Amino acid sequence: SWKGMLRWACRMQAGLREHLERHNGKLDGWRDPDWILHLFGNTKGEGEEFSQGALVFYPAWFNKIGFEVINPHSRERRAGTQPIYYEVVPPGAKGTLSLLYAPWPGMEPKAKAEDVLPKLLAAIEALLTTYGISAKRTVGWGTAKIEKWRAFHQTKGTVEKDNRAELEQEVQTWLS
Repeated sequence: SWKGMLRWACRMQAGLREHLERHNGKLDGWRDPDWILHLFGNTKGEGEEFSQGALVFYPAWFNKIGFEVINPHSRERRAGTQPIYYEVVPPGAKGTLSLLYAPWPGMEPKAKAEDVLPKLLAAIEALLTTYGISAKRTVGWGTAKIEKWRAFHQTKGTVEKDNRAELEQEVQTWLS
C-alpha cells in the first residue's frame, strides 16, 4: 500500500539501511523518529498507546492499466496449467498520488510541520523516482517520473510547481 511503502521510504531517509547493516538485517533497537510517528502513527501493540498519524492516503488512479501473466510450472511435468494474471501500470501511464496532511484535533504534535513536510516530500520523491512502488521493484519495476508537484491549503489556495524544491519553498511560507 502507499502508506507502507512511503513509511519505508521515510525510514530509509531516517537511517534504516545503516541500522540494518549494523544489526545483521534485524530491526532490533530501531525506533521511528518523532517525525515519522507524527506522520504515520505507531503500530498497535508497540508497547505505547496507539496513536494515528497526521497523513491520510487516497487511492491512486491511473489512466492506463495492463496485465502480465505468470504461469507456475509443475516440477514433474515442467508445464504450467493455471496462468495467473495480475494488474500492472504500463510505461507511460499517468496517475496521481494524493495525500492529506491533517493533524487530528487534539493531536499533540511529535514534530513541527515545517520540519516534517520537507522530509515527507523528499521521501515521496525517493520512493517514486528511485525505489519504486511495485512488488517487483527490486528488478526495476515501479519507478515513476514526477511531472508536477501540487499542494492545496484551505485558506491560501493551490500551488503547482515543476520540482520539489520550489513546492517546498512555497509550502514553507504557508507554515511560517
